Amino acid sequence: MFPGKRLLGAGLTVAIAASVEAQVIDYSYDLSGNLFVVNALSAGTPTIIGQPQVQVAQPGDLASFSVVLADASGVGYQWLFNGTNLAGQGGDALVILHVSTNNQGLYSVVVSNNSGSVTSSVAQLYIAAEVVACLIGGRWPTSAI
Repeated sequence: MFPGKRLLGAGLTVAIAASVEAQVIDYSYDLSGNLFVVNALSAGTPTIIGQPQVQVAQPGDLASFSVVLADASGVGYQWLFNGTNLAGQGGDALVILHVSTNNQGLYSVVVSNNSGSVTSSVAQLYIAAEVVACLIGGRWPTSAI
């Protein structure tokens, strides 16, 4: 099955669209060996099997989040920080160099394909200096519980 090509059989012409590349092709032949059924089955929305995890980093350290999919073919990624898109962050991993208290917050990723999209669970990035201050002050942020 080749995207954009036509398959001929018993007078039947079937056009395979270029968008079929990320889809499963289901085809059958009649008793004479002629192609008689072609169905483009949607691969379905992406399935996340590995969620981003909570991170604790020291100021100036590197922090990273990642997501793992059951099938990563034909998908796009958009990372979010506190619910807002992070420009230019479209891969399966997000790396933050030289973290500071400005980076502390909630991170998630939206993964999409032609069939739809799914949003990961939210992972918190804590900056260690802030965690120590909470412990010394005797209060833990309720979002961490």
